[in-house]
Amino acid sequence: VLSLQICRAPPEIAEDFGLSARGQVLRLELLSYGADGPLAHACFYFRQEVDAVLTVEDIGNDEPVIRTVERKLGVRIARASQVIEAAAAEKETAGLLGLDINRPLLKTTRRYYTALGELIEVAQLLYHPERYRYEVELRSAPFAI
Repeated sequence: VLSLQICRAPPEIAEDFGLSARGQVLRLELLSYGADGPLAHACFYFRQEVDAVLTVEDIGNDEPVIRTVERKLGVRIARASQVIEAAAAEKETAGLLGLDINRPLLKTTRRYYTALGELIEVAQLLYHPERYRYEVELRSAPFAI
């Protein structure tokens, strides 16, 4: 855990949560490690009121952050969306992952929603390009005759 604090929401996060340009969120910043070293620089954003239930001590076990938030808030995530795209390593991320500034990396943005459609979390993860691979298996539906 690098930090857990209330801060002004970045513009795209403020828009996701329907906040004003001065809106604040709870921001959790993590550095994840794999067998070969730093794997991902992650920032998780929550509505400011999550600060009342989420602590640094809650993070770092084997439970995914979203499961911890579900448990602590007493809500269930009903759906999530994920966008995967290329990004360039900015100074902070480059330093944390041991990369050159502007080095290409993989960025995922996940948005988690309750059954009522309330956005609970926006997670942005920046992955080391040589230590992370995203693999999906696609299957066709059974063919009916």
